[in-house]
Parts: sequence; C-alpha cells; structure tokens
Amino acid sequence: MNLQLIESLMQVILALPPEEQAALSERLAQAQLSNCLNLPDSVDIRVQILQPLVVEGRIIPPMTQADLPPFSEVEFKRMVSALPILGQPLSETVIEERGKW
Repeated sequence: MNLQLIESLMQVILALPPEEQAALSERLAQAQLSNCLNLPDSVDIRVQILQPLVVEGRIIPPMTQADLPPFSEVEFKRMVSALPILGQPLSETVIEERGKW
C-alpha cells in the first residue's frame, strides 16, 4: 500500500464525525486482533494505517496480555489475603452516602 493512499485514508477517517470514528476504531481494533497472527504479511500495512491514528489519539491500541504465569485459586486467595485493606467495604460506604430514599 503506498503512502499517498494511506494519507488519503487518514484524511477521510479524520473527517468522520466522532461517533463514526469511534465505531471505526472499534472495528479496526477487532480486525487487528483477529487477523494479526493469521496474516503476517499484512501486519506492516495495518501498522502503517493504525499507527498514525494511535498517534493522533483517534484510536486506542489493543491491550496485550501480561506475561503472567497461571496460578491456582488457592494461590489467588493467598495473594488477596496478604493485601492490607483498611476501612469498611466500598459497598457499605456507598449505602451510607446514599442516605434515605
């Protein structure tokens, strides 16, 4: 894909109303996630198209998973119990602040 075509696409995309840009952003992110591994030759093209939109702040790049090893429920409960939590639960605070109906 040549640079002139990419620039033309960018101008068209940036001229769209914010709602349509958001919808397009979501569709592009889904397409990038679903096709990135299947079409390695197209990754460069997608990067050329998506990177300027990310830089402009028009789309948010897809989140990647952290490289965390899997852990069991027992390990999860142990980690959570080790967290120092002070005060009352947030749900109780919300109920108190809501007051009487």
